[in-house]
Amino acid sequence: MAFLQQIIQRIAKRFPGLPLILHQAGIEKNAEEFVRHTFLSAFYLTTILYFLLAILLSQSQLALVLITLLVPVVFFMLFGYFLRIPDALIKK
Repeated sequence: MAFLQQIIQRIAKRFPGLPLILHQAGIEKNAEEFVRHTFLSAFYLTTILYFLLAILLSQSQLALVLITLLVPVVFFMLFGYFLRIPDALIKK
């Protein structure tokens, strides 16, 4: 868990304007809490999608291999998307 906390801290530091963006968006979390929440949300959604697709496509071995290879791609796409939510709230 300490390793995950270090990753979250590093990601939060890579976005120096994140506290201001969160404040402007009306999100009452500090940068590390927001990144942690975003990371976990992306992880949970990726896991759910993986198992749903694995159940639906369990007859095809090739499909299962492809789904497994795409898990990191889907995770990072979702993580990036969730990180941009405050920007969308500000523009709204």
